[in-house]
Amino acid sequence: MVDASNSNSTNSYSAATTANGTTLKNPVSVPYTQDFESSTTEWTLSTAGINLWAIGSATNNGGSKGLYISNDNGVTNAYTITVAQTGTDASFRVNLSGLTAASLTFDWKANGEVNYDYGEVYINTGAGDVRISGTKEFNSTTAFANRRISLSPYVGGNVTIKFRWVNDASTGTAPPFAVDNVTVADGDVATLTTTTVSSISVNGAVTGGEITNGGGSSITARGVVYGTSANPTLANSFTSDGTGTGTFTSNLTGLDDNTMYYVRAYATNSTGTAYGNEFSFTTSSVSVPTAYTASATGATVFYSQLECCKWCREL
Repeated sequence: MVDASNSNSTNSYSAATTANGTTLKNPVSVPYTQDFESSTTEWTLSTAGINLWAIGSATNNGGSKGLYISNDNGVTNAYTITVAQTGTDASFRVNLSGLTAASLTFDWKANGEVNYDYGEVYINTGAGDVRISGTKEFNSTTAFANRRISLSPYVGGNVTIKFRWVNDASTGTAPPFAVDNVTVADGDVATLTTTTVSSISVNGAVTGGEITNGGGSSITARGVVYGTSANPTLANSFTSDGTGTGTFTSNLTGLDDNTMYYVRAYATNSTGTAYGNEFSFTTSSVSVPTAYTASATGATVFYSQLECCKWCREL
């Protein structure tokens, strides 16, 4: 392993030694932010293989530098697709002692062969690596996107965060995994679920949510977001249904008839906004008017069934 560093470093992260003799960097404290523009001596980069992590100017999401996989010592954000990389890590240690909640956020992009070339994120509390991202999650995205991962299940001590790249020796398309603007925050987004949609009508429905964990800070807004496309956010239509944790009910009104909608609960605290699981539903159709003979002259007019019954009762 080799430390990531640069010549104008002003911070010092000395080494610590575990009981079995393994040399580790001292952990950083929370809140922690790294944009790779200056000192990076708290990071450790794997050195085994050809497609390795580098800190340089080949790609970034703001500023002039980023962290990325490279097959030429950081000159480019490219990888050799004919040589398998079974896993190369860029890691740092962070002290989560004394916290009740924490979260990791970072910007990322990665391409490669789907399901075979990908990035993942792991955590190690001293008992082995545990994946905290989705399986083979970071792939097929060539523009930087943002990702937040909860660290709340791991608070209470020192942990190691690992960004890992894997590729087989088949085909693939650059760029490989790249990361920028890494932060670890004291606090987390809320944990919540969406209530099953019910009372569906022509132009409305009833749903809601349950917030089981506030993420270490007060819930200042909650409700549901909805729209005609999957994964709605607060940029779409939304309800406002109070504050705090617990259950809440959301009444959707003004919907279009015979239209599929997607809905999920949301909760906002000082760390950010979290979303629950998604449901879809289709509003009811408007009844088609039926022709009835409604006068003694035999003239045929169109009434809805409700209007006809009302007219018949009034005869």
